[in-house]
Amino acid sequence: MTRYSNNAANNLLADCVEGSEGARQIRTTATISGDVNVDSTSLDMSGYVGKESATNADFSTAYASSTTITLADLPSDVDAFTADDIASVVQIAADGSVTNTFTRDDKTMSMSTNVLTVTGASFESDDTFVVYTNIARPSGGSGSSPDAEFTSPKDFTATYTSSTTITLSSLPMTIVDSSQIAYVTLIPSSGDAETYTQGSSGVTLTVSSNVVTISGAGTPFSSGDVYQIGLNGQKKAFDASTNSNLSSELNPEYGHYTDPEQLVTASDIGASDGVYINQGAEISMDSYNVLGIFVKFTVSDSTTNTIKVLAKHESGGSEEFVLETSGEYIKTLGDSNINIYYEFETNHTIPYLQIQSAAADVDTGGGTEGTLEIYITKGRK
Repeated sequence: MTRYSNNAANNLLADCVEGSEGARQIRTTATISGDVNVDSTSLDMSGYVGKESATNADFSTAYASSTTITLADLPSDVDAFTADDIASVVQIAADGSVTNTFTRDDKTMSMSTNVLTVTGASFESDDTFVVYTNIARPSGGSGSSPDAEFTSPKDFTATYTSSTTITLSSLPMTIVDSSQIAYVTLIPSSGDAETYTQGSSGVTLTVSSNVVTISGAGTPFSSGDVYQIGLNGQKKAFDASTNSNLSSELNPEYGHYTDPEQLVTASDIGASDGVYINQGAEISMDSYNVLGIFVKFTVSDSTTNTIKVLAKHESGGSEEFVLETSGEYIKTLGDSNINIYYEFETNHTIPYLQIQSAAADVDTGGGTEGTLEIYITKGRK
């Protein structure tokens, strides 16, 4: 280190000369007052920094007396400061101007219970202070997160609790110990995301009652940030009790059919002279291409009894369309009591079907029309 000092003013006049061993020395004309100190250690600003408000800082500073400053709200990985942790102190007057910048080369500094004494200083009660330390700020984790079996927000929820804690909820697993916390990725409301990895760069992630606490990274969390947290646990779709992978059929065979639905209860077969009447409401075939019809028929005095199925292209529409051949859409019930099942296929091209029935004349002689009870199912082939 080279120190140049002058109580008033030093005029340094020189030119460029060769040293005895060929080293080139550069001199210039300058007026220097006060203490000029070329010392990179004293001016190091890469460590933790304290400010009065602690805003955008790692700890807070406050006037204590004409020579002392109180340091508080320390980073989570710092229990207490020592004198040799302090690199420099900037004294700022109430009007915002810098009164002095003290380095360890200028003043003796000592520390007692996080109260910093700068010997020979003249602090005012309305001064504020920026204190630089040489304690390296943890870098957090890598830019990318490691693998984890479960991650928020898709598998569970991670919510800000404090500047060093995050609460987990709706967990798909039970966290047994802190080793299951793989990483925390912080996505701030503005600025770059940061990933803190368990055991990397001095970072430790612990968990208790589903609250994750970070140590070794200062106080990185803020309200309004969002987080992705990675947890390691039993692999998804693995059954430890049988040492086998679990599987499920997303479209099982039993899911191709609906449960039976009663469409008609004791309805007349139809009017005289073979006129077809609707039986039940129209049937939506959405996602299905097979209609199964269970018919329980009580004939009474009806004769030439039939049912048929018509196609409809819109719900509630008045138009009904005959299927291609009579054998495909007209079914004979006959002239006796019968329980019978019929099946109609639509090839996924008919959105709605309507069941109808008819019987021959039964009015002559005061006859009784037959009755129908109909259940339907829908399926896919």
